[in-house]
Amino acid sequence: MAGRSIRKLAIRNLAAAATVFLMLGTGSVAWAAPAAERIVLGVIDYSGLAPSDLARAEAEASRVYARIGVEVTWTGTDVPVAPEDASRFFRVVILSRTMAQRLIKAEQLQDNVLGRAVRPARRAHIFMHRVGEAARGAADFTTLLGKVIAHEVGHLLLPGGHTEEGIMQGNLYPGNCRSLWFSEAQGAEIRSRLSRPGQA
Repeated sequence: MAGRSIRKLAIRNLAAAATVFLMLGTGSVAWAAPAAERIVLGVIDYSGLAPSDLARAEAEASRVYARIGVEVTWTGTDVPVAPEDASRFFRVVILSRTMAQRLIKAEQLQDNVLGRAVRPARRAHIFMHRVGEAARGAADFTTLLGKVIAHEVGHLLLPGGHTEEGIMQGNLYPGNCRSLWFSEAQGAEIRSRLSRPGQA
C-alpha cells in the first residue's frame, strides 16, 4: 500500500513539475528565483476533485512559490513525513461543501472567504465549493484554486494578515488571480523563516 502511494505521489509531483516547466517555457512566468528553500504540503481532498484538476492546482501553487525561490513537494495523507522535513511540513485540506459550510457557519465567515489558515495546527482549509462558485464561467478554475492554496499556506508562513496588493490580498477571483504573486519582501521573509528550523 505504501509503495503504491509513493508511486502515485511521484507521478503527481512529476505532473505538477511538468506543468510548471511548460508554464515557464511559454513565458507565462516572467521570472523564477533559484530554489533556495523547500516546503512539503500534504494534501487531503474531501471534495472529490479529479486528479488532473488537483495536479494543475498544485502546479499553479508551485509556480507561485517558485517565483520566490521556494520549491514545493506535494505528498498525501498516508506517506510518513521524513524527520528532516517536519519543520517545513504543512497540511492542505480541501473540504467538501458540507464540511466547509459547517466550518463557515461555526466561525461566521464572510461570503468572500475561500479558505482559512490555522497557524498553530500548520493547516490550511480550502472551501472548494466557494472556489468553484467564484470561478464559475472562467476558463480554468484550477488557476484560482492554486492561488487560494498558495494564499492560505502563505498565512502559515508569514506574520500578519492580508495586504492591499499581491497574492496575500483579501479578495482572490478569476479576474485578478493570474497576476498575483508574493512581493520581494514577502519572499525574503518566507525564505528566512524556512531557513531557521522551528521558525516556519
